Amino acid sequence: SRTLQLESYRSATAAHQLANADILDGQIRIGTLDDRICMACLSLHGSRLPVGEKVQDHHNGRCTSIGVINGITPPVQTGPEWFDSLPEDRQQRIAGPGAYDLLKSARAEFRDFVQTYEDPVYGRMIREASLQSIKR
Repeated sequence: SRTLQLESYRSATAAHQLANADILDGQIRIGTLDDRICMACLSLHGSRLPVGEKVQDHHNGRCTSIGVINGITPPVQTGPEWFDSLPEDRQQRIAGPGAYDLLKSARAEFRDFVQTYEDPVYGRMIREASLQSIKR
């Protein structure tokens, strides 16, 4: 039921943005930057979306967005920038050993961890790609 509640919230946010489209210049995706963030959400944190586009997330995902008011761009660091600023041991804890190794050896980029799929209930969603699917 948490996924349903959060999907409803994201749909309402998109409708609210459309109602205020005259003062908005888009939106910025925001993930919960903590040790529980998945690599897909980390990759997408800080990305720009058009006004009224619903933020796609995964089951029990905690991402949202903030509106960008015309002429005012909030200073939001991207997920990869935030990750790179962390101590190595915390990076390893967040990414896990396999993903950390792929990133540090340049065999993967952050965007490689984003996988979209169609859920029969919620429609288009994202999830963290498996290590097997992104190994180069």
